[in-house]
Amino acid sequence: IRCRVTSSDSDNNFLRSMTAEDDSGGVEIMVGERKLHTTYPEGLELALHLKGCALGYRYGVLQVGSKADSYSSYDVDYLSTKVNIDRVIERGHNVEPVTPQQSYIAELSGDRCGVLTTINDLRLIESTSIDTLQHETLEYASWRGYALFTDRSDDTLMVYTREDAAYANEQIPSDRLSISGIVQYGKHPNGRSYYQLKMRYAEDCTIY
Repeated sequence: IRCRVTSSDSDNNFLRSMTAEDDSGGVEIMVGERKLHTTYPEGLELALHLKGCALGYRYGVLQVGSKADSYSSYDVDYLSTKVNIDRVIERGHNVEPVTPQQSYIAELSGDRCGVLTTINDLRLIESTSIDTLQHETLEYASWRGYALFTDRSDDTLMVYTREDAAYANEQIPSDRLSISGIVQYGKHPNGRSYYQLKMRYAEDCTIY
């Protein structure tokens, strides 16, 4: 499979894995190393050799890696060793800018999971980063945890940010927003499942 890297772990929201896509869709490669953006920058062309790899889905995204242990709750484990990584991932020499696909929330589907996507005209409606028992309001919301957004059609999108991401404690703007990230499908603490975007860094959010 020939594809291009679409993610970055420079801000630590992606951890030990990276995503890549071609015209048919996206895939998450379970590398098992940190600082992948220094070796596999965004837009780098890759050739993936999948013979002997384990495949599975998590958050709706096709994952590639090693076969997980029988007692593991996951289907796919990290490649981890340099021998495995070099066998599966062939680095190209060509780097080109990666342009996210434009989409409405209502257009998201399973085959879009793993694909770098931008959704426009979003408004924050809920965040787990604030303590409503302390009467905190959305103006205090940060990216940390789960945030829910709606568009003009009142469709809902989730954005999840790791607590140790570099921008996790930055305030979410109160304006209408454009957000880019890798499409996933996951469960919110409220028990409902939503399509979500996994941002790469703070710059993936701009004022619409």
